[in-house]
Amino acid sequence: MLRSLRAWAATLGVFLMAAGAMALVSASPARAADAFQTTLTFEPDSKTDLVAPKLRTAGGCAAESDQYYVTVTGPGEFANGYLITEPSAANFSTTEPFEAVLGNSMLDAAKDLNRTSVEPGYYLVTLSCIDSFMQVVKSTFNGYMKFTDATTYITGANVYPGSTTEPKPSVSASASASASASASASASASASPDPTDTTTSPTASATTSPAATRTPTATATTTAAAATLPVTGPPAGGLFVIGILLLILGGAVVLGTCRFDRPQPARW
Repeated sequence: MLRSLRAWAATLGVFLMAAGAMALVSASPARAADAFQTTLTFEPDSKTDLVAPKLRTAGGCAAESDQYYVTVTGPGEFANGYLITEPSAANFSTTEPFEAVLGNSMLDAAKDLNRTSVEPGYYLVTLSCIDSFMQVVKSTFNGYMKFTDATTYITGANVYPGSTTEPKPSVSASASASASASASASASASASPDPTDTTTSPTASATTSPAATRTPTATATTTAAAATLPVTGPPAGGLFVIGILLLILGGAVVLGTCRFDRPQPARW
């Protein structure tokens, strides 16, 4: 009876160690997948939805390709991918980095998809190198645009879903609102030559109201952008810790059963 319990405990220990090893193996690729490798850069790297930025690849296309096209994948109507640059050979190279251009601004792209504005969130821009005869993709370059609100985007090596080192947008909505309020105040002041003229007071309040409404709008769009952050892959940190604990526990069980299985000295 005691021997069978020891055998069962040893089997359990081996099983725990195997489970721990599997958890460690699973944690390794999960950690590697946390960091997105940006191979497509943008110029300018931060601007508005009215600008169609230039793209620059990190290297040349695959040798078997002779053209490229660009797609954008993101929230809402962009989920299935939007062809923003038609197949082209302009500046194409298989030996060195080259530049391409977005065929539309993001606002025009959104309007093509029956949207009135760009939905805040992450947009994956993919330049695909193709064999134009076979229409087969041979290699790709990728980079993210993040719209922090409906009009402003940022890009960069650290801009991707799940990034912990993402830069802040250079243009803040509050600064724009302050500038609008200052401009409205200056305009209303210059339009009042007579101190006794009371007809300018309603005009001043009317011009400052639109500026004031931008602050809650910016807050709402920032919240929407945060909600679109996708969390993908298993929790690497948790898997790593679980794997270590299972290995320690399994090893302790196996060592314990081996210790009790040693022959005991005879007692006289």
